[in-house]
Amino acid sequence: MTDHLTEDDLLAAIPGLTRTRLFAFIETEVVIPVRQNTGDTMAHVFRQIDLVRLQLLCELADDLELDDHTEGRLHVARHHSHSPGLPPGWSTAGPARARHES
Repeated sequence: MTDHLTEDDLLAAIPGLTRTRLFAFIETEVVIPVRQNTGDTMAHVFRQIDLVRLQLLCELADDLELDDHTEGRLHVARHHSHSPGLPPGWSTAGPARARHES
């Protein structure tokens, strides 16, 4: 059994999540997929915590009636709101980085 989910798994499990919205969350690094070796190719998969995070994001975006433009502006605000004294690329949520699994 794997703890990883595909894009299709997420889209089926989360009301309000569209492929466009998912790609926007990935592009803005709100969710960072895991790159997993699937033989000859690398695939992006997601962890269970990503599922929960995306559920919350979609609920908040829908409840607050945010459009894609507003969601992007919130990401920009998040990136510019790091605490003084933290290294570049860090916010109070931790470092901006990619994950990789073999």
